[in-house]
Order: sequence, then structure tokens, then C-alpha cells
Amino acid sequence: MENYLQALLFYEKALEIQQTILPPNYSDLIITYNNIALICNSMGDYSKELSCYENILQIQLKYLSTSDPTLINTYNNLARVYSSTKGYLHAIAFYKKTLKIQQAILPVNDPLIAITYNNIGRAHADREYYSYARDSYQEALKIQENILDPNDPLLAETYNNVGEMYRLTGNCLDALQYFEKALQIQEKILDSNHPSLVTTKNNIDQVRDSMKDIGKLLSYCETILKLKSKPFLSNDTSFHMRDDNMPTTLEEFHQYEETTLESSQTLNTITHNIESNHSQAGQYQEYANQRTILKKQLKLNLIVF
Repeated sequence: MENYLQALLFYEKALEIQQTILPPNYSDLIITYNNIALICNSMGDYSKELSCYENILQIQLKYLSTSDPTLINTYNNLARVYSSTKGYLHAIAFYKKTLKIQQAILPVNDPLIAITYNNIGRAHADREYYSYARDSYQEALKIQENILDPNDPLLAETYNNVGEMYRLTGNCLDALQYFEKALQIQEKILDSNHPSLVTTKNNIDQVRDSMKDIGKLLSYCETILKLKSKPFLSNDTSFHMRDDNMPTTLEEFHQYEETTLESSQTLNTITHNIESNHSQAGQYQEYANQRTILKKQLKLNLIVF
């Protein structure tokens, strides 16, 4: 740390001198700001690092257009630092500036474009906008599938990223498909105890567990609909469940539970309207309790990596 401080002091003194004798857009200023930014990064001083890159951008924009390829490095540095400080929206904005330049000057399937899409996807994932992250990862995947060897580890990584976003948005079937694609590659190129391979297998197990729980939840919903047809429920106007609302995926279930919640809220009313020893009322209570347990299990499965 002491060496970093000494180096930082040296560069800051150099910058002070340069600012007094050089034009404000002189390239030597950019070099010194870059050196200071690198030291600040090593020290974990992201605020000062960010300030350096912002100063560099201000200098560059005095003599470059906003679409000049020279700006890509600065845009990426700014995006990286913003991501490190959880300023994900700013990070995404700068990555998109990079992407716009790359798309104008590079071939459609250039790997650098795929890297930028992956960076955008990661920033969206960090801010928990999983659908946006999935879309960006899939754009990267389109390029990688065209230019990479079918067994390239980068493909496996992106397959895992897409699978994880599907899992986090409740689409278990698609998540499983992408995790299995990643696994096929990893089993060919990695040792059986490699951490990445183990992680992918764990992801697959978690998705399969979630799918089992979804099956139980759907079975629960079907049972509730059958109970609805019973006299003690069908005549109760406070009980609202429609057959055409039955969910088919976990994502739909999260929307569907808005409706099924009404059944839980009216349970006390129903049980007060029928005899306390009524077997069907007890059955309904049992299914309501089971629903709560299964929902907790699902939430646990969805957040474990």
C-alpha cells in the first residue's frame, strides 16, 4: 500500500505540473490520468478512479466525435468502475455507447461485440433485471455459436448465463435446456471435479427440484378447482378461481397466486359458514397449508446459486 501511495503522489505532482504548462486537451494529460486511475483501482479508490476516467473523456470529447473508436476504451473503463460501485444504469449506458461504435465499425459476428453484450447482460443481472440480462446474453450467444468451436468453454459459460436467467425468471424448462448444453461441453473438456462442472450439475439439480415443486403446486391448484365445485364452496361468492387461469409455468404461477390468494384470505369466512367438523372444510385447510409450504420451498430453490 505504501508503494501505491508513493506512486500516486508522484503522478499527482506530475499532473499538477502538466496542467500548468500543457494545453487542456494534450494527450500527455490522458496518460497521467490513466496512470492515476490504475493506481486508484489497485487501492480500491473507485471514486477517484471514476473521476480520472471522466476527466479523460472530457479531454477526448474536445477533439473526438462521440462515435470515435478511440473512445471505446474510456467508455468501457467508465462502465467497469460504475459496475464496481453498483451504478449499473450508468454502466449499461456506457456499454451501449461502446456497442454502438462496435456495430458501426466491426463485422456483425465480431467477438468484441459478443463481449460487450455479455457485459451488458451482467450489469442487468446485477441489478436483478433478469429478462433484460437474458436478452443480452442471448445476443452474445448468437455471435459465439457462429464463430466459436462447439466445445469452446466460452460457449458453456454463456449457456450457463442464459440458463440462470431463465431459472431466475421461473422458466425451468428453458433453464434446463441451456444448463444441459453447458454440461455437454464441460463434460468433454473439464475434469469431473472441476468447479465449473460441479456448479452446472448443481444448477441442473436445482431446476429439476423446482420443476417437481411446480408439479405439486399445479396439483394443488387442480384440487382447489375441484373443491370449488363442491356445494359448500361453489355457492360462496367470496371464492373466486377460474379454470382458464390455471398456470403452466412458474412465471405464470407467480401471476396466478394473485388470484389464489383470495382463497386464502376468505378461508376464515368459509370455515365459519360451515360446520366445524365438516371434512371438506378440513381438506381445504390442509391444501391451503400445503400451498404455503411449497411456496417457501420454491423461493429457496429460485435464489440458490
